[in-house]
Amino acid sequence: MLLRLHGERDVRRAADGRKPERNAADLRLAYLVQLHAASTAGHAPDAAPPPESQLSASDLTVLLSWSEALELTRDADPAAVEAVAANARTGAGWRGSLNLPQPTGELSEALNFLETN
Repeated sequence: MLLRLHGERDVRRAADGRKPERNAADLRLAYLVQLHAASTAGHAPDAAPPPESQLSASDLTVLLSWSEALELTRDADPAAVEAVAANARTGAGWRGSLNLPQPTGELSEALNFLETN
């Protein structure tokens, strides 16, 4: 079976009166077709395994949290996106005032690569 899914951002509404947010996903089945194997199929090439991430679980959590913060800021206050991205990058002054170490290695590279568009 070959499935084509259609997904887009959607509005999440709360019954308790909170302001609606565009942070939900609307995922729908757009197309379905049954595939049949060819009678003269050749040998499929072996796929290379995906590269393993060098990020630890805690580094990945930090990266995903900053990525989510950027996305939420982009929706709520687009003018503040660059400021949030600057706070995520290596060298941000707020870490020193809280005695937190600056990110290093792959986490530093990933944080400096976060898109602001």
